[in-house]
Amino acid sequence: MLKSIYTFFTILMIIWALAQTTLAQNCIQCDENSNPSGNYASVMGVSTTASGEMSFAGGLNSQATGKQSFAFGTNAIAMSPFGTAIGLNVTAFGGSSVAIGTHLFTTTTSAFLIGSGYGDNENRLVNETSSSLMIGFNSTKPTLFVKGKSGIYSTGFVGIGNVIEPDAKLHIRGDNYSGNSDDASLFIESSGPFYSTLYVGDKNHFIRTMPESNFLFNGGGNNFVFESGNVGIGINEPGEALEVNGNIRQSSGHQIESEKICSRSENGLKLFNSRQQGICISNKGTVGINTANPATTLDVNGKTKTRSFQMPDPAPDGSESIEGCVLQSCDAYGNARWVPQSAIDDGDWTKNGTEILYTDRRVSIGTSGYKDYQLAVAGQIAAHGVKITLHVPASDYVFEKDYKLKPLTELEDYIHQNKHLPDIPSADEFEENGYNIGEMDDLLLKKIEELTLYTIEQDKLLMELKTQIEVLKSKIEQ
Repeated sequence: MLKSIYTFFTILMIIWALAQTTLAQNCIQCDENSNPSGNYASVMGVSTTASGEMSFAGGLNSQATGKQSFAFGTNAIAMSPFGTAIGLNVTAFGGSSVAIGTHLFTTTTSAFLIGSGYGDNENRLVNETSSSLMIGFNSTKPTLFVKGKSGIYSTGFVGIGNVIEPDAKLHIRGDNYSGNSDDASLFIESSGPFYSTLYVGDKNHFIRTMPESNFLFNGGGNNFVFESGNVGIGINEPGEALEVNGNIRQSSGHQIESEKICSRSENGLKLFNSRQQGICISNKGTVGINTANPATTLDVNGKTKTRSFQMPDPAPDGSESIEGCVLQSCDAYGNARWVPQSAIDDGDWTKNGTEILYTDRRVSIGTSGYKDYQLAVAGQIAAHGVKITLHVPASDYVFEKDYKLKPLTELEDYIHQNKHLPDIPSADEFEENGYNIGEMDDLLLKKIEELTLYTIEQDKLLMELKTQIEVLKSKIEQ
């Protein structure tokens, strides 16, 4: 294509030089139909017209109607000042526009058009953009388009494909027409074992490859390499699908899914947080939590909390299974093992089904006193509930008709004197003797029942007083 452009411009310069040497003449080798009517106009060929001042028309049926316009070829028309039309069926309409080739048409000023339309004059290649260069062949669409940009230091935009409004310095568009489609491709090919490089921004940022070699992205010295299906970041020869020479940071809300994670380091695999705390899997297969040097299969540097625990060791000697066995420390390092209960039985405990009983049916926890009780605990007891089923007295006798309810005046005197309710032990007695839950619950129930009777009596008294008040109020109103 460049060779064709060069040839066109060579012919143009020769013809233009020839025209300049004949400005004083009105006709050179023209037939009777030629018409150099413009001042200092020149024509040559057959049926040519040069009506513009200092214009030139040559060839067959060519017209140069604009001032200092130039038309040469067959049906070449230069209609505006300083326009140039060279070739077959070409029209330069617009000041300083140029059309060189076949079946071409420029419609505006400073529009340059080189190439050929498709087949005939009905399918011309048309340039309608001012200050632009369009090149195309055998098509109504351009192959190359250069759009100018106004300004002393400004440069334009280049479009490849049917692009007449480039959105970037280089804008490539593929074809998408029925029976004639292709991709928007850019092919940089080296001649032999040499690099093909595309620089972006500066010489430190580029994309590079060579035949039968890897594909490299360089971002300021940090390489991204694609080789035989593998990807390397910071490494030129990745040995795995993804190999990174450095740390990887993942944004929150995302996850990594994989069936296997393998570490080839002698230090094993570490999954740590920013405080260097986490999980370490050594190259021996031991696992450490908050320790980088696990000494056992699982080594935890800290507390362990779990809802269940399973240690399925083989059943100890003399046992069919580990059910009912107990853990026993077996050395000074804290190791433990399952042993049958008989191994730690000193004769004080007996097992009866699912029950474990102390020999004399008395149990003391944290104390050696209270030997008269079945269970003695020196501390608090947490339970979902306590049910007392034996020797529980009943206080419902308070509601019997012959029960003598202590008058409130006597009750008041008793409280002032003793500082506690009748039948209820004092604070000193509680501290010295404690109390029986069943008996105390019964005493409290008795006091609640007495309080209920007091409330009923008070209600009756209030109702009687209310009646009396109503009677007195009635008499006063009369």
